[in-house]
Amino acid sequence: VSQLGDSNLFILDLKTRQISQITQGFDSVQPTWSPSGNVIAFERKSPDKIGTYLHLISSDGKCMIEIPNLDSAWSPTWSPDGKRIAFLSGDGIYVLDTDIVFGRDIYQNLCQ
Repeated sequence: VSQLGDSNLFILDLKTRQISQITQGFDSVQPTWSPSGNVIAFERKSPDKIGTYLHLISSDGKCMIEIPNLDSAWSPTWSPDGKRIAFLSGDGIYVLDTDIVFGRDIYQNLCQ
């Protein structure tokens, strides 16, 4: 939790014991690593919007994107091949095909 009281995501490098904060402000919760380990899907609450939104962030924290057109999405879970993200929304479970929404292998090339 940051000094402002918001929940943020941090990464601990086990070799160097360095902690890096990769999200800033607002509540960032329920992180889940992609199978490749280079992208994290998580929920984020914003004071500007009602609901919880699904985001992807590179594991170095340099690039974050909000998954478009998804209001009130939570509990993201990656498929074993990393090409789909299942999440809860409203009254059901949904599956997002990352190839269709973002183009081929977005999680491997996030913001590059």
